[in-house]
Amino acid sequence: MTDLQVVDKSLRSVFVGNIPYEATEEQLKEIFSQVGQVLSFKLVYDRETGKPKGYGFCEYRDQETALSAMRNLNGFEIGGRTLRVDNACTEKSRLELQIEPEKAPEAISKAVASLPPEQMFELMRQMKICIQNNPAEARTMLMQNPQLAYALLQAQVVMRIVDPEVAVVSPVILSY
Repeated sequence: MTDLQVVDKSLRSVFVGNIPYEATEEQLKEIFSQVGQVLSFKLVYDRETGKPKGYGFCEYRDQETALSAMRNLNGFEIGGRTLRVDNACTEKSRLELQIEPEKAPEAISKAVASLPPEQMFELMRQMKICIQNNPAEARTMLMQNPQLAYALLQAQVVMRIVDPEVAVVSPVILSY
């Protein structure tokens, strides 16, 4: 999976915390289906004990449905617990977008350049929606994931929105 596919999946997914340990993926999938079609729901389990850790990720078809789930299901009560539904980017992409700092600019540039124009446009459109709907969360996500910010900059260079001479970024910035 390329870095941009990870970003796209993260934008369509939500983090679900404070899940009762007895809840099943099927029960949660049914709850999260109230806002739209769920592509997958994955509970996270402890490797040693095999018991649920109390959180998971729900993937939808598009970012709009994921945003709707954050608005409408955050605070939903199940089994005496109040669910915390948040942007999966802030929880997951920090781990999945780890690239050695000195290799980051090249890896990201290659990934962006390999995207078909319509997919690059869709990525920019989704990011715009994310920024419009929740500017504070978008800012936090970009600050915590400098690789994503760099990928968006590279997409703008490829799309000829930004001059390549202006878009020079130090690898040190990407190593946060």
